[in-house]
Amino acid sequence: MHPFYKSILLSFVYFGSCLFTEIVAQSGPEVFYSEIIGESATGTASFSCETNQFLLTSGSANVSGKDDSFQYIYKSLAGDVDVKAHISNNNTALTGLMIRSGGTSNAPFAFAGLSGGKTITRYRSVANEAASDVSSVVGATWLRISRVGDSISSYSSSDGSSWSLLETTEAVLGQLVLVGMVGVNGSSTFSEVIVEGELSSNIEVVGPIGPNPTDPDPTEPNVLPSDSADESFNAKEIGTKDLRSSASYDVQNDIFRMSAVGGETWGQKDDFYFINREVAGDVEVTVKINSLVTGDEFGKAGIMFRESASEDSMHAFLTVSGGKGVDLSRRHSEGGGTTRSGKGGIVAPVWLRLIKEGTYISAYYSEDGENWSFLSEDIVDFSDTIFIGLAVAANGKDDMVTADFTQLNILKLEAQSSTETFISTDIGKVGVNGDAAYDSLANSFIVAAAGGDIGSTRDAFHYVFREVSGDFETITRIDSLVAEQNLAKAGLMVRDGLRPDAPYFAIFMAQNVGVMYQSRSVFGGNSNTSEIGNIGTPFWVKITRTGNLYQAHYSMDGTHWTFVNETSMSLSEILLVGMAVTSHQEGALAFGEFSNLSVND
Repeated sequence: MHPFYKSILLSFVYFGSCLFTEIVAQSGPEVFYSEIIGESATGTASFSCETNQFLLTSGSANVSGKDDSFQYIYKSLAGDVDVKAHISNNNTALTGLMIRSGGTSNAPFAFAGLSGGKTITRYRSVANEAASDVSSVVGATWLRISRVGDSISSYSSSDGSSWSLLETTEAVLGQLVLVGMVGVNGSSTFSEVIVEGELSSNIEVVGPIGPNPTDPDPTEPNVLPSDSADESFNAKEIGTKDLRSSASYDVQNDIFRMSAVGGETWGQKDDFYFINREVAGDVEVTVKINSLVTGDEFGKAGIMFRESASEDSMHAFLTVSGGKGVDLSRRHSEGGGTTRSGKGGIVAPVWLRLIKEGTYISAYYSEDGENWSFLSEDIVDFSDTIFIGLAVAANGKDDMVTADFTQLNILKLEAQSSTETFISTDIGKVGVNGDAAYDSLANSFIVAAAGGDIGSTRDAFHYVFREVSGDFETITRIDSLVAEQNLAKAGLMVRDGLRPDAPYFAIFMAQNVGVMYQSRSVFGGNSNTSEIGNIGTPFWVKITRTGNLYQAHYSMDGTHWTFVNETSMSLSEILLVGMAVTSHQEGALAFGEFSNLSVND
């Protein structure tokens, strides 16, 4: 279990009354979190509605050296902050108030507390450096820390009204900080706790706040930043249940944290917690789920693609759960049922990758972040613009799920122009992204591609193409193909769209085979194939279209042509024509080199 979530008590006060026996909250619409910072400590935290007191207990704890380990009750606040409290009972080695830059054990902090009958101040100004005491005076029962900009001031008091300055120092803790109460090795009681600062509504944010993008519906969104200054996320509960959710982003450690109580993504309607933003076009999302804490084996966290914010929207949801492994669920139509496919025995930490290429969805997982395993694929008829992001659902109505996400990477799979007229993209489940480069002086292309194959009912390859309309002739020379696998291919293709199962007509150089003709006449149909052996690169290939008739030829000199095959197909008026390469091995690259490409239409 990730140390951040060894002890989490998310609690609320609703209309001024406590909801649970174990509560960390004061009167009013305020939310505190209770966590164990570091790996070695143990601890508990609770709040008494009757006495208006917080009780902390901890063991095997410390706030010293380069790494801390202690019980912490905190709120996430922005900008200038102030916290003060009365320590009405203290049986600890160290207790007090803290302003901290983040939840990692080596994070910078400022602390005012009680230790050995004295009041002390302690700081760590830079992550992973040793903490140091700055001042020590006769003990007091009231403590206070204030931050104005980067200036931190600590105070003590005997009555909570007249404050004596202990120390003022400079500490760069970041725009948003964790502010609260600390306990080390023992028990302590805090009363009359007042925490002041800017709190984002419903969302506890750790990190700078970015601009507010468009929300899926007209309601006022909560805004969560990403690690990019110009990209932010909306946080939203989807469905009808009150999930008592929260989300945060720790910019220093690049960690998204999400929590929710209850929820489900199954059947015809969903209830879950979603941080999201709009993305147009093809996209690939990769994230590592560092930890997943859930009270139910079906509690889950992962990557969500969603058509809209409605509870019955089309979606694709790639998840890891508490006890059911990794899973791709999807709803193909609004209000329709949900389909699942997955693999058991996989637990967090785990990397997930979800890819949208047109209406084609493919899902992968990795246990080391380098070697990827294909999980599932499907066709979901998404619009060009959808909502993407991270999501959690706890399943049991009273269970909590808490997930820790990191290394989130959102890659727009935009068609990258290799020339002014040709564009480059992966099609199907390739495992690793392909690419293309154009040398204008040599009039040549180099295409790097992965993918299992071009053939059968679905294709996986890299395509460099442009649109053509009506009759045409296209010619290129295949200069070389560098690949490990037999039947890796490089050649010319005309295609009726970018779906993996789209109709096509092609002529290839196939590794250790020679010239190969292939075609698929209908969406999802089987491919037709014929081979001509004993021909190596370089050689020329040509495809022509006359009405519905498609013909393939090859040539050793670009002048004298040998007929290979032809077929009659009823395809769209506007088609895609260009160079296709597949490695015949998902996740491994092959390299095709082409020159003297021409398209006459």
